[in-house]
Amino acid sequence: MHLYPDDIFLKLEFDKILERLSSYCLGGPAKQVVLKMRTFDNTQKIERLLDEVVEYQKSIALLKAFPLYHYETVIEELQLLRTIDIVLD
Repeated sequence: MHLYPDDIFLKLEFDKILERLSSYCLGGPAKQVVLKMRTFDNTQKIERLLDEVVEYQKSIALLKAFPLYHYETVIEELQLLRTIDIVLD
């Protein structure tokens, strides 16, 4: 199912939205994920993600802080683990 025109990304200036959103990311990997985001046309995926937003809103309403901390990426270490016989310190 196609929910929107093919040029919606450009019309909404979605790239500018993503750039601004990425400025709130606490780590490089998260920023890269945000910058690669695209609009969805799968209604099931959209509904699932909206359910996640509702759960987050409920958490905030209950005054239960969602832990957000700066972190260091471990991508290089995870890539090393793909090598046979590699053990991390």
